[in-house]
Amino acid sequence: MARAEAIGGRSVLTVPGGGTIEAFGLQVDLGGYKATYGGRPLTLTASQIEVLAILLANRLRVCSRRELSQTLGLYGARTIDVMLSNIRSQVGVDFIKNVYNMGWIIDPARLLPDPDR
Repeated sequence: MARAEAIGGRSVLTVPGGGTIEAFGLQVDLGGYKATYGGRPLTLTASQIEVLAILLANRLRVCSRRELSQTLGLYGARTIDVMLSNIRSQVGVDFIKNVYNMGWIIDPARLLPDPDR
């Protein structure tokens, strides 16, 4: 996995370099820009797939709006919020937890069990 450093070197998000990342019933194929949940295909844009992959790769930490925006090169106050809302609605489960004044983290309790845990 590649690592992307935020401006100023204050924080680092793990960014999947390609291939497939799986956890909690979610599967993201960055090579083909496809995502599934419980085997069901999700209709997501390329940017939404990248956000989901970053959240899965960093599932043990909170990812801030600033980190996600800088890592993905996105600008706009609510761009990330809209993407997360669309991801939640496609999956059908509110699994992306908002940590007040910090950012977002995957809430595994709301997703399918991970057989590797």
